[in-house]
Amino acid sequence: MLKKLFNQYGDDKISQGMKLMTYRNLIKFCEDFHFFHNFHSFDKSQLQIIYYKVAPNRCEFQTFIEILYKIQNFYFQKVQKTIVPSEKELAFKLFLDEYVIPKYKTLFIKNNGPSIERIQVLYQNYNPYENPTVCLLYENDDLLKHVFIFLV
Repeated sequence: MLKKLFNQYGDDKISQGMKLMTYRNLIKFCEDFHFFHNFHSFDKSQLQIIYYKVAPNRCEFQTFIEILYKIQNFYFQKVQKTIVPSEKELAFKLFLDEYVIPKYKTLFIKNNGPSIERIQVLYQNYNPYENPTVCLLYENDDLLKHVFIFLV
């Protein structure tokens, strides 16, 4: 799921054929997941500090995970839980399970559903004289004859 998120928000690096996440895309990610509104004392300046400490040159998938790992601290300040140093990996999993995965499901499953109505093939319910596809084909009859000559 994290890889899908990274691919969704990442940019293709043309020269090397890999995905990278820019600071602007990371801001968009945080806005979509409501990190700025829901976490205690987390804003764009905090995100910028984290981004440039963890990924000074470029943000690949591994550094994206590290940034999420740093953001989890703001989440646990919000829910007023303290993280024991020995349980940091468990806390990260808890952060993903409690906050990121439910947001992911509501954002992407709802938005990625079919968003267009059913399309009528060749406008079946139209009168033949009102059918735009048939009219277009009729207007370009010479072109179609030319194409069919080469096919036969």
